[in-house]
Amino acid sequence: MLFNIIEESDLDDGVKRYLISIKPENQIFLGYILEGFEGFCNYSTVKKDKTYMQVDISPFFIQEMNEILISLQKIEL
Repeated sequence: MLFNIIEESDLDDGVKRYLISIKPENQIFLGYILEGFEGFCNYSTVKKDKTYMQVDISPFFIQEMNEILISLQKIEL
């Protein structure tokens, strides 16, 4: 799945926030996969007319979600 992590930040509460650039046609697939990890993270689209997603990862699952995101980047749709 072609997407790029274009910005990373650590929030005050320990949450890791990623801003991801992704094609609109792939947003639904990535969103569907992330919903399967309920409690690990949440996501939203930043703006309807932009191709960005914001993903916030719980401080308890940062390493696991990093590995998942890296694996998802390698999948070709």
